[in-house]
Amino acid sequence: MKRLLFLGPLMWIMTAQAQKQITIGSKELRNDLITSSHNYFKGFATDSLGNVTSEWINDQVITVDRDHGIITFARSRQVAIGYFMEDTSVTDLSFKPINMHEMHNKQQVYYVMNFGDTVATVDKYKNGLATGTRSFSLKSGYVEDNMIEYLYPYLDLQKGVVYQMTNFNKDVPHGFSLVTVEYAFDDILMAGTGRVSCRVLRYVNGKYWGYVWIDKDTRNVVREIGFNGNGGNMYSINKV
Repeated sequence: MKRLLFLGPLMWIMTAQAQKQITIGSKELRNDLITSSHNYFKGFATDSLGNVTSEWINDQVITVDRDHGIITFARSRQVAIGYFMEDTSVTDLSFKPINMHEMHNKQQVYYVMNFGDTVATVDKYKNGLATGTRSFSLKSGYVEDNMIEYLYPYLDLQKGVVYQMTNFNKDVPHGFSLVTVEYAFDDILMAGTGRVSCRVLRYVNGKYWGYVWIDKDTRNVVREIGFNGNGGNMYSINKV
């Protein structure tokens, strides 16, 4: 933990000048390497004093259907206790977004999002009733916010280059933002009974920033540590 708090500002200062845009179809997006999987991740969040404020388990399923040309990313979790959230993103085999469903069970709120080349629509439902539709104009080649964490393992990045992706997010003004990501450093983690050699990516997504450890051999995410702005709130997600 101390290491991360030190490296964060250092990486910010040392950010390279070279920049490159990643869009759907870019060679850096290795969609040819994704496979179906089912993984669990243990997460927790802290306040600015380091006190744990919540803990949860992510149940994450990726299904690659090459016969029908789609990939499904499904996740469920309980944050905080008693508040269940489920989200499912569907893309084509190039990671181009098709649709996304997001459900907050206790609040009885449900979102349905559909994606075209340059437009995204969001339908909101409350207690089973439609409450409104919003539409957003976007540049072709955008990615979808719910999928960002799924894409990190399949990015082939060069050190010394800062990459950008246009990201659709229904919760920000105008519906999109820029996500920056860079290959920060290499690391060795102890996992289970062995050592895991990892690529570590640094990302900035709106007010959130952090690091993702990716197993070099399997491309599985092993750990993510993120921060909410400069307030000191932290979250950590670890593969179990």
